[in-house]
This record gives sequence, structure tokens and C-alpha cells, in this order.
Amino acid sequence: LTEGCMIRTEGIPVGEKTSELYRITVNGIGVQAYPARVTGVCRNDVWDGLQTPLKYTEEAAFVHLEADEPLAFYVRPLVRAFTECVVRPRSAGIAAEIGRDGVRFTIEKAGQYVVEFGDDHNVLHIFKDPPAAFSKDPKDYTRYFGAGVHHVGKIVTEPGDKIYIDGGAVVYGSIYGNGVRDVTVCGYGILDGSWEERKNEKCYEDDTTGCIKFYRSENVRISGIVLRDSAVWALNAFDCEHFHVDRVKLIGMWSRNTDGFDICSSRHVALENSFFRDYDDCIVVKGVPGYNYANVFDIKVKKCVVWCDWGRGMVIGAETFEPSISNVTFRDIDVI
Repeated sequence: LTEGCMIRTEGIPVGEKTSELYRITVNGIGVQAYPARVTGVCRNDVWDGLQTPLKYTEEAAFVHLEADEPLAFYVRPLVRAFTECVVRPRSAGIAAEIGRDGVRFTIEKAGQYVVEFGDDHNVLHIFKDPPAAFSKDPKDYTRYFGAGVHHVGKIVTEPGDKIYIDGGAVVYGSIYGNGVRDVTVCGYGILDGSWEERKNEKCYEDDTTGCIKFYRSENVRISGIVLRDSAVWALNAFDCEHFHVDRVKLIGMWSRNTDGFDICSSRHVALENSFFRDYDDCIVVKGVPGYNYANVFDIKVKKCVVWCDWGRGMVIGAETFEPSISNVTFRDIDVI
């Protein structure tokens, strides 16, 4: 804490693994990284009832910081030699100073960044968010998850629910809503979907939730959280209206068909300031059967960073059964 400025990083909670890929300091303070399993080999086998073999995957790392001042990083790789370093997206204009054992660089603005040492394997992801505007008072929420590890399984939301996941919290569970309205999910913690086992080939059935799935719901807001290791499509809106996603980070999507955000048969959807690293398609606008065959319109996507390991970064029209898709905008997107 310095006068007029603030940096906040919660320690990794007891019982959670830490990544041993890097040693990291931020403004002179040691910071631990979380591990995340990601695609190591770009291939897609036909669904046969089994998930992606681990031999096609590798470990990456990520750190998540709250700050309203520049962050000076020193990063030392522990498992590989290097002669070059790139900080992406390149549009951010961040130059790395390479030393004998590590690199130095400064991140001025809030955003999502990837640090590569020679290639795109075993990379470090950095998520920098502005100090949260969320209330930290448990009385303001219907479900409150403070720092620590929480094993909750499937959370079925009710109208008006407000769910908070604090920085330093890892929640092993999924969030599900059907026919609800005025639901908020916020915080700078992690929602981890690895507790769940995929049931069948279809990703839009409700027998497997993924990290977050809403059907026929209205006025849903999801803000700040990290989604990790979904069993199917990670973030889903089916026949929803007025659905807003802001500063959400997706990482560790190594399993088959782990799309990012599937906007299915929905209207008035806004997605901004978010990060997607997914095995399969990252941001998808589509219409799937069984959801009133409603037109899809007013979809606004802006200021996102996209890394697709096997499928496509942005898709309009996959699996579409609706009469029309219109007024879809992608603006200021970095595809890395």
C-alpha cells in the first residue's frame, strides 16, 4: 500500500496447488501463480465418452492482481531456458527487458496479458483489474464466498440472487439458472468447474452445467471472476435477454468442446473487457434447437482478448436454427 495507490493480491489458499513454472515479483513483492491445464497439442478427436487425453495438454500459470498503479514485474522461468520474451497482446506496447535469469516489464493499464518465452508453451497469464467496486459486506449477497477453498457443486440460482466470490477464494462448483431474473455473480475469485464430469456429447443439455449456464433468464450480470477448467462450454446463455459479462477471465479450458461464451438464441447481450483462452470456439453467437426459434439480435462484444487453441476465436452462425441473427458487433478485439 502506497500513498494514493493500491495493489491487492490474495495468497493462494491452503490446499490449493501453486504453479512452479515461474518466480514472480510485482513492485518488489513476491507473488504466487495459480496453475491451469491448457491445450499443448492442437487436435480434436471425435467424442467417444472420454475427455481429452492428458498427453495432449500442458501446464500454464496465471496471476490475478487488483491495482490502480503501474505494476513492475520481474519474472524468472524455472523450467526452461530462453533467449526472447514477448508480452501479448502486442497492441499494449509492453516491452520486456531480458536479463540473465529473468525479464522485467511494466504493466500500466488494467487488462489481460500473456508472457511468452520463445514460444506459446507453458506461458504466464497476467490478469490486472482495477480496484473492485463490489461491496465486501456478506449481508449484501445471498451467497458469499470469502478467501479459501469451497466445494459446493451445482448452485441453482433463484430470482434476485447475488453471488460473491472474493479474491483468494476458489469455488469448486457451477452456477445454474433456469427462468430466473436479476441475478448477479461478481468478485475477483475463481470458479473452478473441474468437479463436474461430462455426461454426453451435447453441450447444451442441462445434465452438465459447465462453469455457468442460464436458460430463459433475464437481467443477468457476471463480473470480475475467473472461470477455470470447465467440463463443457464454460459460459452459456440460452434464450436469455439483457445478459452482461464484464472483466471475466477464462483459463484452463483443456477438455473437449470447452467453448468460452456461447450466446445461444439470446438478445441484448453485452460482453466486454474479458479474456478467453479456450480449447474450442471462444465467443460464439448461435441458435440451437429447442429455444423458441427466437431471433438473435443486439449482441455487442468489445475490448476482449482471445486465444483459441483449436477452434475459432469468434463465430457467428454455428449450429443455427433461428430465423435470423442481426446487429452483432465485435469491436477492439485482440486475437493472440
